[in-house]
Amino acid sequence: VDAARLASLESPLLALFGTKDSHGAAKQTHRFEMALEQAGAESYQVLRYEAAPGFHRPGSDGYDGEAAGEAWTAVRKFLNEHLRKDGN
Repeated sequence: VDAARLASLESPLLALFGTKDSHGAAKQTHRFEMALEQAGAESYQVLRYEAAPGFHRPGSDGYDGEAAGEAWTAVRKFLNEHLRKDGN
């Protein structure tokens, strides 16, 4: 993860990750979050769900309805906070 590229972000960032991954995603997620901090990113959220990759995608092998519901609630809240001008 390139902290210099992340430093150029001018908008809020929301990242959703499933923690049940056998391909080292937990380390990559940690590196990503450390790079955000190193870059001085001020407006970001990294959310982790006890679920497999693709947990939010119906029809995928890793789909998890409960985690997906929580994640979509977080996405809607994030978008409402950062995109809506009237607060509604």
